[in-house]
Amino acid sequence: MDKKNLFFVILLIVAVFSCGREGQEYLSHYNKGKVLFLNQNLPKAIVSFEKAIKEKNDHVPSYVMLGKSYYFSGKTKEAKEIFKKLLKVKKNNINALNWLTRLEGIDERQYSKAIKYCDRVLEMDINNYEAHYYKGLILLAQDKIKEAILELNQAVQIEKTVYLAHLTLGDIYDQKGLKDKAREEYKKVLLYNTSQKLEKELEERIKSHENN
Repeated sequence: MDKKNLFFVILLIVAVFSCGREGQEYLSHYNKGKVLFLNQNLPKAIVSFEKAIKEKNDHVPSYVMLGKSYYFSGKTKEAKEIFKKLLKVKKNNINALNWLTRLEGIDERQYSKAIKYCDRVLEMDINNYEAHYYKGLILLAQDKIKEAILELNQAVQIEKTVYLAHLTLGDIYDQKGLKDKAREEYKKVLLYNTSQKLEKELEERIKSHENN
């Protein structure tokens, strides 16, 4: 191989290496953002996820984590915008739809919008326990108790460890005077919940039910 050809081969190798390294830059920002998120450094996590999206504007996990970072920073408006942008990148992304259900239905009480997001998820995945859980909460907020119970029961049938669904069911039964059913749901909460404060409160409720 003459010197001229060797020179071009070297240039090609350098170019390929550089492109590969630059092409993976978004992953570096994304992984850094995840560490910052787990350490609850949300402002810096937001910066990292935004950089990741700037490098690769169709990277779905970066959108999800950026939306979550905004949400847990108390910036629900920004979170909603990010999840809506994600739906433009990937039309039927279930993560985005579930988060929009939560933002619209639970945080902003836009129930009709939220139910539509829920139904889109369930059309694609009838066994999505999050969608059933959120739909149950929204129906409960609308005083549609029977429908709410059906959705919440569906959620725990799919994923029995969703202790918040058991807790909500327990509270519904308690308010309806169905003490035995309430007690059973509260006992399930104790199996899957890790909050000592909630555990103590529920143990007292269960004891009072047993004494009545």
